[in-house]
Amino acid sequence: YSKKIAEFIEWFLENCQYKALEKFLNFSLDHPELNERKSGSTIFSSDALQNVSKKINFSLRDKVLTKKTIEPSPIFEKSKEIWQYDEESKRKKLVSFDELLGVYLPNEKTIKLYEKEICACAMELGVLELHLTKIVELHEAAHAIVHLGEDEKGGKFDTGAYENVDKGQKPSPLHETLAQLLTYHCIKENFDLIYCFEKLNEVSSEEYQKWKNFKDKPLESIKDILIKIRNGKIEATFDCFAEKVSEG
Repeated sequence: YSKKIAEFIEWFLENCQYKALEKFLNFSLDHPELNERKSGSTIFSSDALQNVSKKINFSLRDKVLTKKTIEPSPIFEKSKEIWQYDEESKRKKLVSFDELLGVYLPNEKTIKLYEKEICACAMELGVLELHLTKIVELHEAAHAIVHLGEDEKGGKFDTGAYENVDKGQKPSPLHETLAQLLTYHCIKENFDLIYCFEKLNEVSSEEYQKWKNFKDKPLESIKDILIKIRNGKIEATFDCFAEKVSEG
């Protein structure tokens, strides 16, 4: 049995899918009691949106759905990979963050959390799946608040302009900097979540690392620059954002 368990753990770490359980348990998971969970998404009430909006002092009037799903993420469905080897750092890194672990869909006003990919990532990083889920949820909630959060005058990001930040580059350095900054400020007093956040940062691409340059800047000044970007007074690019922050 020990050999069988070891084989299962190795297989499961790579795939983190229901088929792994089927192979290990030697029975099909096509069972009526599991069909609902297997076939769709779970919509749940999220406090992440409220936490982020409160942190940056924006109001959220639009309804944003948050879904946990066991469906494969767009990136995993396409590449069948979660990890890639980075020659520079000589270690494995995530193929992506957004559209792999979670995604915010601005036109649908929906956040999706990809449970299987989060599970596989948590196992590789040696962190609790619960903690990693919270980090991903806050990150995607931050994208939603940058888009839909209303300032004191009721202003928010036009959806077309939001999607064209950094001239449509994906991942967008500016979007990811703002999302990471807001996530950091929401969790910086929580040791467990900060540990998980830092472990995730270690395996994320450079677009998700730039927030570190601004973590000691007052969040109020970040908010003021964001409002000017949303109003079209500052070009919606990372370089312009960084320049304005340094001026402050």
